[in-house]
Formats: sequence, structure tokens, C-alpha cells
Amino acid sequence: DDGKDNFIILQEDGTPSQNFASACDDMISGINYIICEDDQNINNKQQIYIKNLLGYTEDTTYTNIPTISGHKNKSVKWLLEEGFMPDAIINYLLILGNSKVQNEVFTLPEAIEWFNLENISKNYATFDVDKLKFINQSHLRMMDNKLLSTIFNFADEDIGKLAKLYLNEASTINELKSKVEPIFTPKNFNGDWAEEMTVLKEVIGNAPMIHDYNDFKDYISKESRLEQENLFTPLRLILTGNQNGPDLSDIYPLIKSYLLEVAS
Repeated sequence: DDGKDNFIILQEDGTPSQNFASACDDMISGINYIICEDDQNINNKQQIYIKNLLGYTEDTTYTNIPTISGHKNKSVKWLLEEGFMPDAIINYLLILGNSKVQNEVFTLPEAIEWFNLENISKNYATFDVDKLKFINQSHLRMMDNKLLSTIFNFADEDIGKLAKLYLNEASTINELKSKVEPIFTPKNFNGDWAEEMTVLKEVIGNAPMIHDYNDFKDYISKESRLEQENLFTPLRLILTGNQNGPDLSDIYPLIKSYLLEVAS
């Protein structure tokens, strides 16, 4: 119980065990406060024992927090690869088991003002991906528009606003990319609406700059001689790459400067 039972510090190949390496790293780095899960308690005792044997005299405080269940195979690396933002991940981890949270969505500087380890529950906390998605979506909504646009290789506030139009149906960066990137990707002119899309491509290519969507729609309809579904479905496809999504009247003002690239 005090960590003095026999335990491995070096593997057969000379590689240090995690406890030995962690104890040495703490000493070298001057780490004096460690937060870890409850199930790491025996490891903490072994690391303290190693430090004492090596003559380390500095105090190290260990604080145990509840083990998080339901997060198998969901490492921070995995979360980042899935399109979760670092700020959202931090936000979510800080509210797990915290009984004193007033607002579920906050920034790290805001959390520094009120966070206290004493408010963390001693019970197991359950990792909820859907909750994290909600928090991630909220952070994307709060993000500066121009900064958000850089995710799609732009530096344009309008593209950030365009991305936010899709936040009713997307909650991660990856999901947003699946909505926004097709807008700027060459379109498929071999589908059911190929003939109409080809007509629209030529009309849009010859059109003057039109700022208002209704004026644009009227111009395209007149020049293409397409109406109703024969106009609106292929127009949506050529402007967004998808048959569904936000209203074209909301999308058009944000992409009108890129029409030749979009309708290609």
C-alpha cells in the first residue's frame, strides 16, 4: 500500500518503466503538483518511493480526480483528428463532474477565474461525445469569422459567415468541411441535372456582378430560360454541390465574389 512492494523500473531491453520515467521526469522538470485519475493511486505511491530513494527532497502534491468512463479509444489525438477544437475539448473536460459550473460554454481565461479542484465530484464521470459536439459547435459559433475561414484556406469574413450557416447540421470541423468544401470543388456535370447545370455554368460565366440574390435569380432564369425545379435544383447543385442546405438567398451574398470558381 505504501508503494514499497517489488515493481519493475527497467524492462529487459533497458527501457524504463512508466513509473520510473515519470518520477525522473517530474524531478528533472521540477513538477510539484500532479492531477491524475483515482485508479493511478498505486502508481503515485511508487513514484514517490522512487523519488525518495533517489534523494529527491522537493514535495510533490498529488490530487486524484474521478476516472472518466465511456471514452475507450477516444484519446485527445483522436478528438483532434475528428475535428474537435482544443478550446472545446478543454471546455468539456473542465465541466466533467464539476458541480459549480454556471455556464456550460466558456473560454479558458474565463475558466481560470472560477475553476477549483474542490468542486470536482468524487464519483465516476461519463464521457458523452454528443455533449462535446454541442460544446464544439458553440465554440465554432463564437469563433471570429475571418479566423474560421482559414480552416478552408481563406482569409475572408464572408467564408467564415458561410461556414456558420451550416452549423445547424454540423458540429465539428470535419463536418463543416464536408459542407463547405464542395462549394469550391469542381461540380459533377454528369448527373440527372447535367444539361441544366451546363446551361447555368455558361450563363453565370457571362453574368455581370450582381449583388442581390433575387436580382441574380431573375437574371439567371431569364438568360437560361429555366424555371421552378428545373432552375432551383440545378442552381443549388452548381452553387453548393449538394441538393440540400441553407437557403440560397443566404449563401449567395457570401460567395458572389467567387462565382466563377464556384460554378465550375
